[in-house]
Amino acid sequence: MKFVSRTKINLSTLLLISLSVIFSCGGYDGNSESTQKGEDSNNTITPLNITVLLDLSDRIKQDDNTGNTKYIQLEKDSILLMNIQKSFYNNQAPNGKFKVVGNRIKVICYPYPQDVSKLEDMEFDMKVNDPNDISNKQKQLLSMDSAWKTGISYIYRQAKVEVDKDPKFPGSDIWSFFNGPVEVECVEDGYRNILLILTDGYIYHKNSWKKNGTVCRGILSETLKSQTAIEPINKEYENLEVMFLEINTSKGTPEEFDKIEKLLTDWCNNMGIQKVKVVQTNSPQTTKSYVDKFIGW
Repeated sequence: MKFVSRTKINLSTLLLISLSVIFSCGGYDGNSESTQKGEDSNNTITPLNITVLLDLSDRIKQDDNTGNTKYIQLEKDSILLMNIQKSFYNNQAPNGKFKVVGNRIKVICYPYPQDVSKLEDMEFDMKVNDPNDISNKQKQLLSMDSAWKTGISYIYRQAKVEVDKDPKFPGSDIWSFFNGPVEVECVEDGYRNILLILTDGYIYHKNSWKKNGTVCRGILSETLKSQTAIEPINKEYENLEVMFLEINTSKGTPEEFDKIEKLLTDWCNNMGIQKVKVVQTNSPQTTKSYVDKFIGW
């Protein structure tokens, strides 16, 4: 019996030493302070599941109306997306040290485009199922910058073609996205689920738009003044945080932004989403600071 007991102790000790060596070589520091919010009571880090939804409507050709005339919206979107990519990279590998956390990020459009290959190339899942997989994840992460630059250029180039053909190209169907796909695309158990939406705030698509008195399936500038609510969706997304970015009102007045902010916030709250942030268009660097603060990385 004593021999069996010593064997168990030795095996346990060897296992602990082996795991320590493996994770140290992979850049994991289990005792380091978290650089992202979302720790549970045991101080384990909840991985991030970030989805970026692009509104590729006629908004991409508009200059902003906040005085920042250096960027047209397409260029601002591109810079903002690359800033998000860099923040994700730096959070996953602070000071070049890969963290075994399992953060995920992807960019989507809805309705889904016919060619989704570039969007798929921009999807990165850093979950490590086996210590031997760490080096593969590190290589994937190093390819992220190039993949996002290529993907962003292609996606917006294609969107510009559509907008040039149809100046009122509707782009994204955000109301319908929340009515179904968001549950599959954006919500995953065991993750802190975050949805970032790049939109001017005018939620419209011909396939979903409906007006019932002062309640609408979206927001239009011509109905905004009398609108009291966005038509509610009978869904519960308690495990989701939502941030609307690049809100660009047609009149550029504080009153119009405040109205859009309230409509969007109330709509999300009615779906059980408690953490909602609506951000007006600004310089890419200022918007980045809002995103960084919201996510906490």
